[in-house]
Amino acid sequence: MFRRMAITSTPLASGPGWRVFDVCCTAGPADPVFEEQHGSYCLAAVLAGTFQYRAPNGRALLAPGAVLLGNQGQCFECGHAHGRGDRCLSVHFDAACWEGVVAAVPGARHADFAQPRLPPLPELLPFASGLAVATEAAALEELAFGFAGAALETLADHPSTGRVGARDERRIAGSLRRIEQGLALL
Repeated sequence: MFRRMAITSTPLASGPGWRVFDVCCTAGPADPVFEEQHGSYCLAAVLAGTFQYRAPNGRALLAPGAVLLGNQGQCFECGHAHGRGDRCLSVHFDAACWEGVVAAVPGARHADFAQPRLPPLPELLPFASGLAVATEAAALEELAFGFAGAALETLADHPSTGRVGARDERRIAGSLRRIEQGLALL
């Protein structure tokens, strides 16, 4: 029997060409992986949990602090082989708005992302934490566009963040779960 992952997506703010969502997934290792499609350009800051993301531009283990990069129209799969659930703050841009953002960032050359994620980076964390606490649409809009610009600048400066093998992915995911469990005890 086919069962869809338990995903809740709560809209936080939107405007012409952009949207911000709080996305929670409760899937775990026993749940099936299924194909989805990005309806817009997407940057999702991972706040909690670990999951695997596979798309035509690569595969990645995503953990707190990392940023998922999704291209409009691109098919993808997310899996939770190493633990249950995750939470992301997801920023979406329609194609015309995204092209405007890309054009405004010096050094950004392409609208499509050539890689599936950015690792946790100090220059991106203030935007993710700001999105997590902002409640007003104007603040969320400023953070969403700032987040996109900072991600594009990072990609222009460092076009590739490297690949992690399956064995290392399992070790990293296990370490991250132990850290999260330890923090939960505090």
